Amino acid sequence: MVLGMMPPTLGGPRPAGPYGSATEPVELRNRAGAVIRGAVHRPLAAGPPELVVLAVAGLGEPMRRTLSPALYLLAAGYTVVRFDPTNSVGRSEGPMLDFTPARLADDIVDVGRWAAERWAPCEVAVYGCSVSARASLRAAAQAPGLFAAVGTLCCVVDLRATLHAIHGTDLVGRYCAPDAPEVRGTVSLLGHEVRAGGVRTLLHGDWVTLESARRDLAAAAGTRFVNVHGGRDPYVRTGDARSAFALPNADLRVVPDAGHHFAGRHRDAALGMLVEGYRAAFGQPWRPAARTGSDRCGLEALKAAEAELDHWWRTVPDETGGR
Repeated sequence: MVLGMMPPTLGGPRPAGPYGSATEPVELRNRAGAVIRGAVHRPLAAGPPELVVLAVAGLGEPMRRTLSPALYLLAAGYTVVRFDPTNSVGRSEGPMLDFTPARLADDIVDVGRWAAERWAPCEVAVYGCSVSARASLRAAAQAPGLFAAVGTLCCVVDLRATLHAIHGTDLVGRYCAPDAPEVRGTVSLLGHEVRAGGVRTLLHGDWVTLESARRDLAAAAGTRFVNVHGGRDPYVRTGDARSAFALPNADLRVVPDAGHHFAGRHRDAALGMLVEGYRAAFGQPWRPAARTGSDRCGLEALKAAEAELDHWWRTVPDETGGR
């Protein structure tokens, strides 16, 4: 059981969603005692065994950025758990200032264990993108056997190289090298101010190299990994992505003319590939994923459910976690 796990539902609203689903608010405490808040979207007609996918937004993005993935996953019949990690933006506890990839990976494991217990027996998978995708690899390595599959978009497999490409300088060498001078205060990391001490943990926690990503993939030999990479990604080299996912339990798909941020037809193609990967990992018969990119009504229904939950969070008493 997750440390300090709260009741699975909070007595909040349960707005109807697309594909015969309902949405409800959820919160639990992670291993550090901080509250994680999010939403569960569950097909009402779903029966056991549950197939549950955790959807995690990219670094410093609110969980509403996972609405499109949630739509694809619901169309496939999966229960979807979307949540704001701690030490990020959104409704979970902790400021972005204290963000580290290690804390993000811990949150993914804790929510995964919560989901596995709540819907036991069930199979749990993860969706992540960019830096949260890299944290998903570490989460699977930390908890072998917990996740049946990890599906990722534009996974950052060589964090040092990606940071260099984005910032135009070797941040790891500047702040994390053994002989680097100690830096106090904050550092701008991918557009967010984080504590310099947190940046230094990247090296000590074995996060920054391509080899570390391969080690995490290999450590989770029982998990099936599927990564969709953009052939024109300026921040993650295609050769690095191929090298990282060149393992028996991993699969790399490439959308040749996509960049790092999948949008429009590229996003639809990528999410369809991930759903097909989840079906294989869950042992389901192959079939093309439902193309939901044009389902405006479904997306609007999810947005309306999100807005209703946001309103509810603002009105609940402070001691319950409202803001």
